[in-house]
Parts: sequence; C-alpha cells; structure tokens
Amino acid sequence: MTLLHVVLRGIRYRPGRSVVVLALAAVATAAAVMTPAYTSAAHQSLLTDELTDLPPGFDRARVAAEGHRAKPDAEHFDDIYESIDAKVSGSQELSPLVDPVRYVSTNVSVSKVDWPAFSQVIYREGLCERLRMVEGKCTTGKGEVLISKRSAAFEDAEVGDTIELGTRRVAEAGTAEVTIAGIYTPRDASSDYWGLVNPFAHAIGPDDYNLDALFMTDPESTTAVGRPVEVGVEYTLDIPAIRLANVGQLKAELATIDKSGSFAGRTATTESRISGVLKDVAQYEASVAASVPLVTIPLLVLSWFVLYLVVARLSEERGPQIALAKLRGHRFTAVTGFGTGEAMVLIVAGAPVGALLGWLLVQTVAWQALAKDAAPTLTVDIVVYVAVSLLGAWAAALAAARPVLNRPVLTLLRRVPARGNWRAGLLEGALVALAAVAVWQVLSASDAGAIGLLATPLVAVVVGVAVARLLEQLARRRLPVALRKAKLARMLALAQVSRRPETRRMVVLVTVAAAVVTFGVCAWDVSEHNRELTASDEIGADRVYTLSAGDPQTVMDTVEKLDPEGDELMAAMRRVDRYDNQDFSTIAVQSDRLSKVASWRDMSPARLGDLAGQLHPRRPEPLRVKEEISVKADVDDFDAARKPSLVAKVVPDGADPVLLRLGNLSKGSDTYEVSAPECDDGCRLIGVGVSPHPADFEGLSAKLTVSEISDADGEVDASLSECDNWQPIGDLPADTPLELDCSEGLRISVDSDDSHDFLAEYASNPLVLPAAVAGSIPAAEVDGDEFASMGPQRDLQRYQRVQAVTVVPRGGVRAMMVDLEYTNLAAQNYTAIKDQEEVTFEVWANAAADPDLAARLAEEGLVVKASESRDTLLERMSRSGPALSLRLYLVAAILALLLVIGAVLLSSTVGAAVRGYDNAALAVSGVTRRQLRAASIREHLYWIVFPAAAGIGAGFAGLALVLPSVPLVSDEAPEVAMAYELRPLLPGGALALMACAFAALVWLAVRLGRRRGSARRLRDSVS
Repeated sequence: MTLLHVVLRGIRYRPGRSVVVLALAAVATAAAVMTPAYTSAAHQSLLTDELTDLPPGFDRARVAAEGHRAKPDAEHFDDIYESIDAKVSGSQELSPLVDPVRYVSTNVSVSKVDWPAFSQVIYREGLCERLRMVEGKCTTGKGEVLISKRSAAFEDAEVGDTIELGTRRVAEAGTAEVTIAGIYTPRDASSDYWGLVNPFAHAIGPDDYNLDALFMTDPESTTAVGRPVEVGVEYTLDIPAIRLANVGQLKAELATIDKSGSFAGRTATTESRISGVLKDVAQYEASVAASVPLVTIPLLVLSWFVLYLVVARLSEERGPQIALAKLRGHRFTAVTGFGTGEAMVLIVAGAPVGALLGWLLVQTVAWQALAKDAAPTLTVDIVVYVAVSLLGAWAAALAAARPVLNRPVLTLLRRVPARGNWRAGLLEGALVALAAVAVWQVLSASDAGAIGLLATPLVAVVVGVAVARLLEQLARRRLPVALRKAKLARMLALAQVSRRPETRRMVVLVTVAAAVVTFGVCAWDVSEHNRELTASDEIGADRVYTLSAGDPQTVMDTVEKLDPEGDELMAAMRRVDRYDNQDFSTIAVQSDRLSKVASWRDMSPARLGDLAGQLHPRRPEPLRVKEEISVKADVDDFDAARKPSLVAKVVPDGADPVLLRLGNLSKGSDTYEVSAPECDDGCRLIGVGVSPHPADFEGLSAKLTVSEISDADGEVDASLSECDNWQPIGDLPADTPLELDCSEGLRISVDSDDSHDFLAEYASNPLVLPAAVAGSIPAAEVDGDEFASMGPQRDLQRYQRVQAVTVVPRGGVRAMMVDLEYTNLAAQNYTAIKDQEEVTFEVWANAAADPDLAARLAEEGLVVKASESRDTLLERMSRSGPALSLRLYLVAAILALLLVIGAVLLSSTVGAAVRGYDNAALAVSGVTRRQLRAASIREHLYWIVFPAAAGIGAGFAGLALVLPSVPLVSDEAPEVAMAYELRPLLPGGALALMACAFAALVWLAVRLGRRRGSARRLRDSVS
C-alpha cells in the first residue's frame, strides 16, 4: 500500500478531525486572500464614492476648441463638433464620457448699469427644456438673449429692452447690442446639465456684481457679440464605468488632448476636475492599503498558529502509531510522511476552498457595506497570497509534528507530556519585544495610524503569555494545598492544568481572541459615534438646502409659509471671513426653530432652547410705516452753523435704508412730515433724530422731545415713553454724547463737534448681538466677552459671547452662531443683505420635513443650488478609509474568535478518549460523578473563562492606549476632539454574546469528558 493510500485512508478514518484541519487551512487561505481582495474592493469603493458625491458640475468633462482672438466665425462650428465626437467615440480610454451636450460660451460685461456687471453668453443644446419662461419666448433670434428673472429685476430690465455687451474690461464695453427676448428661471439650477461652470452666479461683490447667464438658443448667434467664443462638447462621466483599471487612462488621454490636440484647425482644450478628486482618492487608498495587511496578516498568522496547535494535538494522539512505524524500521522521511501526510493533503485541498471563501466573504462585505458596484478584482496578487498561505500552513504543520517525530519510541509509547524548553521562552521574549515596539510607536506618535491596529493583538499575546504563566504557577502552588485540605475537585482541576502541555497555548489563544473582539467592537462603536457627531457638525440638520441667492427676509418668510408651526424648517445664513489667516464662519439662524431642527453635538433640545433664548432676547416688534411719516416734536434748543433737520431712517422691503428729511428744526412744538413714496408698500422705521445741514461740517447741539409718530394710517405705537425700546443707533461714534430720556416722551439730547446723523433707533434688535462662539474670538480688541467683527453689512458689528461652544454646526471650530432676524435688522441700518457673493442662504430641515422640499422652495421662487443630507454623509463616512479598516478589523476579530472556539473544541475532542479512561478509573476508585463534573468545570474555568476575562481587560487597555492615535472618521487630522466614550448597546451586547459563547464552550467541553468517563468504558476496553 502506498503512502498516499495510507494518508487517504487515514483521512477517511478520522473524518471529523480531517474536516477541522481542512477548515483551518481554508480559513488561513481566506485570510490571505482577503488582503488583496478587500484592498481592491475598498479602493474601488473610495473611487466610486468620491465620484458619486461630486458637487454639481464636477462629474463633467469638457472637450473644446479655443476661440480666435479675431471675430469668431460660425462656419466651422459643425466641423468642431464632429471632430470632437469622432475623437471621443473612437477612443476606448474616453468611453466613460457619455451624454454629450454641445455648447458655445463667452464672457462679457454688461454696460446697462453705472458700475461693472459681468456675465456669460451661453448656448447649450436642449436649453429650452431646462428653462421655465416667466415672460417672452424661449427661442432667440440673431441679436437676442434670455435673461434670468432676478437679474432682470436687478437691472430693471423688461422684454424688448436693449443691453450692451463688451469684454470683461469695462472700458471696452458696448461693442454689441442685444435685445431681451425672454425672462427665465431655471427648472433645476443644481442639475448636472449646467456643467462645469455654474451659469447662475448672480451675486453682488464689494466692487462689482455678476449676472446670471444670458442664454441664446442658436449657436451661430453667439458670434454677434463680437467676442472670441469657446466651442465644445460637455460630457457626463459615467461613474459606474470608471474603474480602478481605466481611471488613469482616462486622465492621461484628456491630458494628451489638452497638450497636443486640435479640432478643425483650432487648439484643443479639455477641462475636468477629476484630477483633484483622484489625488484625494490616492491618499485614501494609500491609507487603506497600509491598514488592511495589518488586520489580515495577524489573522493569517493566528490561523497558522491554530493549525499548528491542532496538528500538534493530533500528532500527540498518533504518537503510538508513529512509534510502531519506527519499530517496523521505516525511514525518517517515510515516518514524516506518515505523520504529516494527512495534514499536508488537507492543507492543499483547503487552499481553493479558502480562496473561494475569502473571495465570497469580501464580496459579501462589499455588497453590504461598500459603495455600489464596488467589488474585488482578480489579480496576480491573489495567487501570490494563496501560495504564501499554503507554504505557511505547510511550515506550521511540519513544525507542529516535528517534536513528536523526533521523540524516542519509548517516550511515544508512554505518552510522556512535552515540557517547555528554551525555544518557547525565546519566542515569548520576541513577542514581548514586538509588543513593546508597537506600544512605543503608539505613545511616541500623535498619529500612529494603521500601526495602532497591530498594537492591541500584540499586547493581548503578551497578556495571554503572562496569564498562562500565572495559571501554571498557580496550579503548582495550589495543588499541594488542595491535597492537604482534601479538596478533591480542586486537586483534579489543578493537576490537569499543570500537566497538560497545550494549556499555555490555549490560554494565549483565548486571551487574544477575547481582546481583539473587545477592541474591534468598541473601536467600531466609538468610530460610529464620532461619525454621527461629525456629520452633525458638517450638515447641522437632517437636510440642508443651499440657495443660489436671496435675502434674509424672503427666506424667513418662505420658511414661515411652508412651516407655520416651526417644527420642521429653519432659515439660515452663512458668511465666511478671514481672520488671523484662517477662515471664520458666522452662522445666523432662526433661533426660535433651533431646538426642533438643528443637530448639534453635546446639545440636547433643552440646551438648544436655552441657547435660542440667549441668542434672541425679547425685543419689541419692528415699527412699520406707510406712504408718509409725521413726527410731532418739541424743540427746546439747537445750535449749528446752518439749521439741522429732523430726520427719519426707513428701510423699504428688500432695499437699502433711506434717510428722510422731515424739515428744518424750529424751536417750540411743531409737526414735521414728509411723503415717502418708497414706503407705499410699507417700510420699517429704523429711528428718528437730528441730521446736520449737508453743507455744515462744524457739528451741532440740540435738545428735543418726540411725542408722536404717525403714518398714513394714523399714530404708530412707538412706545416713546419706554427707553428700553430706544437706543442710540449702532453706527454712531463710540464717544458721541447722545443721550436719551423717556420721562415725557422720547427726549433726544446731543452735543457734538462731529458732523454726523444722530438718531435714536427703535430697539427691534440688540445693539450688541448675542453670539455662541467656537474657538477664539475673532477680534484683536476684546472687552470681556464683547467684541467687534465684520458683519454681513460689510462693516464692523458689535457682538457679545453668551456661550462658548466646542463647535458650531456648519461652521466648525472657528465660528459663531447668531440670530438671523436680529442680524438682518442690524444690517439694515447700513445696507440690504441681498445677493451678496460672500453670503450663502440655506434652509435647514429635520427628518419630518417634506422630502420634496426642493421643489416646494422652487415654487416659492427660491432656487436650490445644492442639497446635503446627514444620512447620506453618514453612509459615505461609513465607507471612508478608517471605517473600512475598522470594519475589516471587526470581521477579522469575529473570525479569530470562531477559530479559537473551534480549536478549543477540537482539543477537547482529541483528548476526550484518554480523559475518558482517566475519569473511568477515578470513578471506579470512588470519585463521584458530581466531583468529576466539578473538577472539569473548574479546569475549564481556569484555562477558558479566566483568560477570556483577561483578554477583555487587555482589549479595553488596548482601546485606551491605541484609540487616540487611530483615525476614526477620516485620515485627516480632526478639527474637533474625538469623543472617546462607549455607548452601552453594541459593546454590551457583543460582550454578552461572547460570554455566552465561552460559557457554551465550557459546557460542551465538560459534556464531552462526561460522555466518555463511565466505568463501562474500562470493561469495554478489557473485553
């Protein structure tokens, strides 16, 4: 009979144990395959996520021909389009470019107004389907354009009006005249159709302003502008078609066209923002590529170690058979083949099974947790890792069988347990040194990165070795005590622990498994919690809709109309300024809706309600006047070179403030009045006071009492006798001697050498706006908590910090939150906050809000430029680099636990036969079944439960040691300190399940020993 036949018959004779060895070999191969497979799937997931979550226009690519400096010629447009189409359709590298849209564009200045206005003249294929015409027609003829509704309102332009277009330099404006053929609003301003350059850029800058695009529906008409035009085709990136294998080729081909291409004799140009995205993806991929091996390779080594233990245990059991083979004179090579052949064959058979298992496992994780269509790629690396796994498993099997093969025949027949030697001590010392290096790396580096994932299992190995040594010493020391005290169950348990050679190894295994599971579950829970907090920081609510432009009052009125109860929506405004070379954000919100809509870390609804009360202290409602203003005043005295005037400052809706002169002051009681046509639809009355003559620069002094304010509808309830409702207007110099007294009406006293308007402001808003500030106060001079910073009126605004916070939602760690209504009222003293390019208006919504809110906002005239969702961001963050690494760590930890449970069960099964004889002999000698059961339970408590508890402690120690240096949310350094706190549900549930698993393991191991420990077993063996 050949050796192969003997090996195959042995596998058939021991099917249960053969299956276990096959499974362990398969797991080892699966762990090896997971490294390249999971890395490729994770890289594809990162790429897909980055490309899917691009801002509007970023998923587009332009291929175009540059315009000539001379007057453009429309004759070659079709030739250019056909050349571009032929180039793209004929290139396999450019196959991800789909859905072509032909366009023509040029930049122009508009000279209808007194200061510079810039815009674009654009033709796009299929334009009329994307516009909603407010007035006029969509189709344009030669010399005709379409203008947006808001730009037309700003320009006071109507259908049929003529505007002049020129170059971006105003001095050359007026080179072409075009007629407005229609007024439009976009159906969906955030649609990808609009391409790389946002055509809806209506905004007012400090020195100029931009209009929305002027559209033409005939490409040849664009030449009438007299400007060089860019003619090209814009493509959509087919995201599912962009894979790791072709993304580099796509980028290279676009670069080649940009450097040396031409279309119809004109220089080719390309534009795509994919390069910046790929640069970010490369950084994330490098992080994942570094961390995945540090997770999977320890699992592979653990699989080899478990295989080593199992083969060693099986070799011990086959010791008498190996002794007989030696007695029959077989050579050492034949004895080695006889002793290890079964394991070697099973390892080879387990390789394809393990490769398939690892592949399916990664496929399952990709399907459940990675981006859509992210899957592992079959590469040469997988074959290399399978080969490495196979060689490592063979080496482990040979190393496990070698001590048994080298023993003398008599020792094998007597079943003398192996004792520890210097090699075991050397290995333990090496492991301690490795653990010390990993811990030092973690402690010495502020960001240890992926190496931190390796520190916990190494520390757990050291703890396991220490626990094994302690158990061994405990057993040796306590065994004589148990003998003296006649504690039979304790004596039998301690004897088994002290003499079993595999106990130390099993203790290490159980400790490591418990530690990595504890660390994996807790690290994932902490990471998930911080992802939720970070998503709240970045989004601020469940959903946020960014508007292309607007003004505070319009946005607040629209929100009030759509959500009159204030339970679902909140208007907000963001402004970003530079202070100390860093961005500082001001977030203005409707404070009364803050607690029901906003999502803010460390802020409960009750705390948010308290903060809202601080941001929006009770103030009187703004005064409204209409058509005309009349003020009854009693002037005691005044002194000026020329007669000053009694004035009133008003703000028409959506416009800049207006100073109305009601008449020159005259001593005594009189009624001052003025017609206010700008207030036909109503105005807000900011305040009343005294203004010097326009030609008087020498200052003035005056004392007067205002007793009544009226408008076209009669007297206005201005609370003139309540000084809490009146305050010096905010733009007065700090040292201006303006005094207010309300004992007998509103008495205004001023005595100043400064030529200024001196007004008493109706205190609809605080003079100093309350603010919740994150980070340092953005001002060089701070008086306690009061400071002055740039406001939305483009001038200094005084603020008072009422609460210091860690982070402001949508603002970050350098930001402040203020009340939107009061911010708007304070700014109206200077200018209207409308269409400013540095200001962004938003609508925040909670989970209960209408999912179709964007369409409802559009119906109310608010154009939604972009929308963000907290759930979408959370989902994407769960597929970020750190999350991918920690998820794999968790999977590997669970696999490690299953490996250890299998090893413990196999160890108990293999030794059950010999233990059965021992227990039967003890039973015959008078030891009761209860005592045997108690001894078995104690024994397994020693080498299963105690190490598991030590492993859990090591896992928590590793958590405290490693977690602060491991990225939890992103690979970039976090601005906000991570919250290292455990929530009870997931860790508690996982620990409870693990405790149940170890308890079941003890029960099974004890039961296996009981089933083979009866006296009948001795009779059966004799017969």
